[in-house]
This record gives sequence, structure tokens and C-alpha cells, in this order.
Amino acid sequence: MRENGMSSPLNGLQILTWFLFPYFLIGYICLVFLPLLPNLSYNLPLGIAILLTALTAVYNGYRACTLNPIDPLLKENLEAVPQIRSVGGAGKKFCWVCQVHVSDNSQHCRFCDKCVHEFDHHCAWLNTCVGSKNYKQFFKCVTLVFTFTFLELVGFTILIVRWFIEGTDSSIRSEVKSLYGGTDGLTFITITIVYYVILFVTVTMIAQLFFFHVNLKRLGISTYDYIIKEARENQKRQRERAEKGKKMREEKKLRIEAGQTLVCEPCAGGMWFGGSQIAVSLGDPSKMSSVRQEDSENDEEDHVDSNKGGEEEETLEMAAITVKEKETGL
Repeated sequence: MRENGMSSPLNGLQILTWFLFPYFLIGYICLVFLPLLPNLSYNLPLGIAILLTALTAVYNGYRACTLNPIDPLLKENLEAVPQIRSVGGAGKKFCWVCQVHVSDNSQHCRFCDKCVHEFDHHCAWLNTCVGSKNYKQFFKCVTLVFTFTFLELVGFTILIVRWFIEGTDSSIRSEVKSLYGGTDGLTFITITIVYYVILFVTVTMIAQLFFFHVNLKRLGISTYDYIIKEARENQKRQRERAEKGKKMREEKKLRIEAGQTLVCEPCAGGMWFGGSQIAVSLGDPSKMSSVRQEDSENDEEDHVDSNKGGEEEETLEMAAITVKEKETGL
């Protein structure tokens, strides 16, 4: 059973955060704060705001990581000497993994191997479960991380826009040259833009997480409740689609049996090409022979009529030639 996020084993994403925070702070200081240092009117307040929000985010993240969100009934049972089996009652349920009665609103986390009071989700970035004990610190951490990364994005945007608008006479370019010696301006701005793209993607991801939890708070549900709700609705939609498809197949079968549906011969013995017509059965094989015979008779009649028509046309042409010869002879 893991006590908190600092209990072994540590998570790869958790370790990654230990490098990402210094990376974003040092990157901002080197690429934005120092080159914009002469512009204290907005650079200094922005830098102070970023530093304070980043440090506060680290504090709340550490608190959320180290607090133990264990179910109080489970904790009471584990600390009892000697340990006694808890007694059920109103507002309790039995956990078959922990083998004790816990609160109704607790859920067992297989990663931490314990029941968590008012379980929200297991956070890989903090390497711990988020429940009633540490959700407040978790939400503060997400809010502050979103705030300080967004402020950094604003600072980078200001620097990049000024770099290209002010041109070679920009005070930023002069400051970069004095700070980093003979560093080529193209090299600096290229590194800055790459950093900006990475930061933009990071802010977008954190914003999605932040607004997701804002929406959960508005709905008054947890992440776990939301996932269960979505899973049930998805299962319901799948059942409805399956039932609808089954109903449509049954109705089609009944229409075919009742002779109300046009079916092609390869599917139900009903379509073929004869003469200039396509004969279609109404699902009754007995009708096929009569329809096919009628089609053949129609073909023969069309052939006879066409022959008669041709003979009549030849007779008229001969009569017209005779009349013309007589008129010429006169």
C-alpha cells in the first residue's frame, strides 16, 4: 500500500516535472526576461508574477503529492491495535480488496492499493491519488501552472513581435548581442521560436486540464463520476444502435416475406436483364416465371413491330421515288 506520491515506485511523468519546471523558468529568464530587461514597465511585473505563480504551483503540487488521501475508515482500521474487522452500517460499503468497510463515496485505487476517500482520479504527474484530502491542492496546482505558463507565453509573444517589427534597430537585438556576445541574431530567434512552440503546446494541454476540472466543479461531479457516466452513455448508445439495427433487419425480413420489398434476383431470385426491361420480383418466386415470360413475349413483339415498321418505311420510300420520277418525266 502506497502512502503518497513520494512512496516507491516513482513515476516517469512525476520525475519529468522535476525537470520541466526549471526548464520553463530558466528558459524564460534567458530568452525573454534578460533581453527585455531595459523595459521595466511591463517586463519586471510580468517576471515577478511568473516567479510567484511558479513557486506557489510547486508548493501546492508538493502538498497534493505528499498528503495521504486514504479513506478514514480504512486508516482507522489499519492503525487499530490489535486490528479489528470494521463493522458495516449506513454510509458504508465493504471493499473486497482492503477487506474492510469503507465510506460509500470511496473507491479502491489499484495503483496505490488502497481505498481513497471521495476518489477523483489517480494523477500520474503527482504519482498519487487525488481525493477529498488533496483535491484542493491539486486544483490550485493546475490553476497556477496554467497561469504561469500562460504569462510566459505572453512574454515570448511580446519579444518575438518586437523582434520582427522593430528590425535591426531593435533594442532587444542590441541587448541580446551584449548578453551573449557574438551570438548570431538568427540563432537566438530560432531557439526562441522553437521554445515558444513547445511552450504553446504545453499551455494548450494544461488549459484543457484546467477547463475540464472547472467544468467538473460546475457540474458538481468528480473525474471518476464523469468517466463512469460517459462509459454508461456510450454503452447505452451502442445498445440502442444494436437494437435499432436488429429491428430494421426484422422489419425488412417481414416485408420480404409479405412481398412488399423489391429484391434483386442474386439476393432473393428476382432480377435479370431481358430485352430492354429489368424484371423485378416482389419476393415471390412463383411470379418470376410469369414476369420472365412476359418479358420474352414483349421482346418478340418489339422485334416483330420493328420489322413491320421497317417494311412500311421501305414501301413509303419506293412510292416517293416513283412519284418523283413521274414528275421529272413530265
